[in-house]
Amino acid sequence: MGRLFLSVITLLLAYTAIYAGEGIYKGGPYYYRYIKENTVTYEPVGEINYEEANNLYTYYEAYFDADGRIITLKRYVKGELDKELLP
Repeated sequence: MGRLFLSVITLLLAYTAIYAGEGIYKGGPYYYRYIKENTVTYEPVGEINYEEANNLYTYYEAYFDADGRIITLKRYVKGELDKELLP
């Protein structure tokens, strides 16, 4: 019984360690369909890959620092840079 308990605890700890950093991005570029409106800071949503991005009329490209904060956010329209939302 003790081994089973230890196995379950080990699996839970491993699961926590693997997924604790999920959603924290570093570097870039990362591509998104939209940015969430009505927020104090820009929040991109709908992550997509580069090929999907280039097939959309409008998409966003984001770069993140080591802490997962957006440092650069650009809007592209028809594959061309339209506006840099964050320097």
